[in-house]
Amino acid sequence: MERGVAIDFETYLISATSPTPKAVCLSYYTGSKSGLLIGLDEMEPFLLALLKSDLNIIAHNSKFELLVIYHNFPKLRSLLWQSLDAHRWFCTAVAEKLITNFRDRHKLKVFALDKVVSYYFHEDISESKHSGDSWRLRYSELDGVPRERWPTEAVTYAIDDSIWSYKLWEKQRDVVQCSYQVKAEFALNLMGLRGFTVDKVRVAVLRSELEAAMLPDYNYLISEGFVERTKTGAFKRSVKALQARIKEQVPQYQVTPKGGVAVDTEALKAYYAQTQDPVIQAFLNLTEYTKIMSSYIPTLEKANPGIRGNYSAALETNRTACSGSPLYPSLNMQQMPRTVPNVTYDVRACFIPH
Repeated sequence: MERGVAIDFETYLISATSPTPKAVCLSYYTGSKSGLLIGLDEMEPFLLALLKSDLNIIAHNSKFELLVIYHNFPKLRSLLWQSLDAHRWFCTAVAEKLITNFRDRHKLKVFALDKVVSYYFHEDISESKHSGDSWRLRYSELDGVPRERWPTEAVTYAIDDSIWSYKLWEKQRDVVQCSYQVKAEFALNLMGLRGFTVDKVRVAVLRSELEAAMLPDYNYLISEGFVERTKTGAFKRSVKALQARIKEQVPQYQVTPKGGVAVDTEALKAYYAQTQDPVIQAFLNLTEYTKIMSSYIPTLEKANPGIRGNYSAALETNRTACSGSPLYPSLNMQQMPRTVPNVTYDVRACFIPH
């Protein structure tokens, strides 16, 4: 019989200045015994013994637990890597993603602990996660508070997460192994949360050149009645006017599932191939720049001084994915726009190599 210990940290909230926050407490569950360790001084000896043992280490969203250990307990980093190399870590969220990848039906789309618990055990633990006064968001209030003054609800919430993670491990461990994905996610996010420094001077040059490149097409579309300039100086496009133009000019236009005229980039390219219409050409010219202006420039300008990325290593395609976060300046670092015409520095060139 495999032996394991499920763990779960409660921490300060994640923020732009602290993407891997300070740990306040650590709960654990062995299948028969549970406990709560309060303060870094209590946690470190427990983690030292656990990392030195041969036990499986179980967590839901283990990349977070791994990052918290790495940043809060630097003396344990060597042992942490050794435990990963020994394939002793099991993430119940990653495991469920892998299992879902091979399901024909009943595929989960959200892998938060309450959703996976509901799927396997038909138990609703969502209220403790999402209620307005949930302890999940309040553990910083208890940093430095003696154990005897901790509210029962705060203790119970922390320990319950470890118990549920252990129960999920019992369901998943004979179905799938996920140690390689766990190690990959940790390594990628260790890099991604360190971030990439941004050259703000190059970003300013890129914005200026993009605005200059777009202005002639915007001025033309304003003169033709397809764009108007707002009081703030922004350009507002009339999709209805463009759709009417397409119906008028394009012999074979595409229709969306809702019955509207398609105006995405690929559709516009097809329309222009049929008509060489200058209005459609102007809209196509703008599409090369507007995504960069809306999706990349504002985030690059917020970099202080870097841009972070959040990685996942459990996709159905066996590839990794990267995404941004609303909590700090971040982007999908794996899919930067390639060569941008008529600019000195494209998006990739705005990052400073380490």
